Amino acid sequence: MHLENSSAEILFRLLRLALGCESEGVLSETVDWNGVVDLAFEQGVAALMVDGLGLRDEGNSLLESEELEDLRYELFGEALACEDDYRKHQQTIEKLAGLYRSEGIDMLLLKGYGLSLNYPVPEHRPSGDIDIYLYGK
Repeated sequence: MHLENSSAEILFRLLRLALGCESEGVLSETVDWNGVVDLAFEQGVAALMVDGLGLRDEGNSLLESEELEDLRYELFGEALACEDDYRKHQQTIEKLAGLYRSEGIDMLLLKGYGLSLNYPVPEHRPSGDIDIYLYGK
């Protein structure tokens, strides 16, 4: 199946691949990779592109050509930064839970981090704020 060349269509396809919703696919050979990568950064999903493109699978990437080397490095850099942010996010959640636990307050973590555990690579789901419920306390 060939997709239109719009950056949005290509990005959606790559995100589906990254999340395991599609197992493979054929992309047009005339993809504007700069446009796709720019859109991924705008939407905060550049780290997920690493998985969708197969950049961690040596020799399997859709961005194998030498002229796209800078884009690969840019995406890898974002993935590493996202992984670092994720670890910091985890540590903050643990500290916050410990603080509330020490005060006898139950804490329920909502959304974000819990949802990331359903991703093939949880560390590539962008983290934001920490939403909690304190059972009315």
